[in-house]
Amino acid sequence: MAAAAPRHTDEKPAGRTACRGAHTRDLLALRKHNAAVLRAIPDLILVLDRRGRILDCNHNQDLFELDIDECLGRTVEDLLPGQTAARLLDHVRRALESDTLQVFENRCSLLHYRQRHCEFRLVAMDERQVMVIIRDITERRKVETALRVGEERYRLLVETMNEGLVALNPEGRITFVNPAFSALSGRRRTELLGSAVQDLLPAESRHRYMRAIRNPAAPATHPFRVSFTTNRGRRRHALVSPRPLYDDAGNLRGSLSVFSDITDLVRTTRRLQKREDELENKSRHLEESNIALKVLLKRKLEDEDELKNDVLQNVKELVHPYIDKLRRSRLNANQQAHLDTLAANLEEIVSPFVRNLTNGYLRLTPQEIRIANYIRQGRTTKEIADSLNLSPRTVDAHRNSIRRKLGINKKRVHLQTYLQSMSDEKRL
Repeated sequence: MAAAAPRHTDEKPAGRTACRGAHTRDLLALRKHNAAVLRAIPDLILVLDRRGRILDCNHNQDLFELDIDECLGRTVEDLLPGQTAARLLDHVRRALESDTLQVFENRCSLLHYRQRHCEFRLVAMDERQVMVIIRDITERRKVETALRVGEERYRLLVETMNEGLVALNPEGRITFVNPAFSALSGRRRTELLGSAVQDLLPAESRHRYMRAIRNPAAPATHPFRVSFTTNRGRRRHALVSPRPLYDDAGNLRGSLSVFSDITDLVRTTRRLQKREDELENKSRHLEESNIALKVLLKRKLEDEDELKNDVLQNVKELVHPYIDKLRRSRLNANQQAHLDTLAANLEEIVSPFVRNLTNGYLRLTPQEIRIANYIRQGRTTKEIADSLNLSPRTVDAHRNSIRRKLGINKKRVHLQTYLQSMSDEKRL
């Protein structure tokens, strides 16, 4: 900024002239110092009078795209938009009248930019002059706007997220909760703020939770389940993911915890487990019933075999002798035909497989008939011996006798298969 040149008078004494020379050098040095300071300041600095006329400015006058000489003597109304200039003049009058710092912000068109956002700071230098510092804060405003938008998005996310979010201070006191956690805990925000979050947790989860939010050396904690009771006595369940927060020096600043409500999942799991237990009990009862039914079926088959053997034996001993006698008697043709029909029908009903056996089968003893039925069912020699209270040797002897009477003793035929095949032919 310009400074008035010192006056020199030749009529002064030599000593006084020397003082003035030293004083002039000091003023020049001070002027250089002030000029250096002004050049180092990135802001535009103006000196205005009450009417807004520019008396002086620093090197940043290029905001107006004018040289210093072109700026000096002009008014702010010549260089700034009308509304900005009017507001600046109003604050010039306030600074002169109140002798206090005046600060305001305003949009204005400078340079080749369409719009810039500037901060104006005014202070009275004396009763006639005001120093104005104009700082371009466009980028700062952009950053602030971006931060504000980001904060608004974050707030919207936090306020609308389904998971509960809890912020704690280093002492473990709640400093923030979102609506989801308030609903999960069944408590109002005013009740939660300032309280200790561990007081909401059961004893079995409290230690693990506090260790997770306070131990800087601990690895990332996997979500773990916690349960707590609301102020209405309802049991709630959640998965919690706590994370400690540290500053650059490694000091604990607090923690953040996310609570995911799994109450419905826990209840569903319990219902499914109860259902599985019921099904397991029913399955066990069915197995027991199945075993009992198998025992009954086995007994029934044995009784059927016993009945069949008894019928065969009775027919053999009580009916066949008389049929043989009738055949040897003198019968007419009609009587003989009736007797043949009787014998055929009798053979049809006495056994499911007798019809396809050779006549030699009817010569089997009752014991051999029983053993033949067991063999047809796939019983082993030991099982047959145990069922009939016989020795295995006796059963083997009966096997050989049965094969001989059926005419397959010299053939490579499996006795069980042979007996089953005759039974299958009967069913066909």
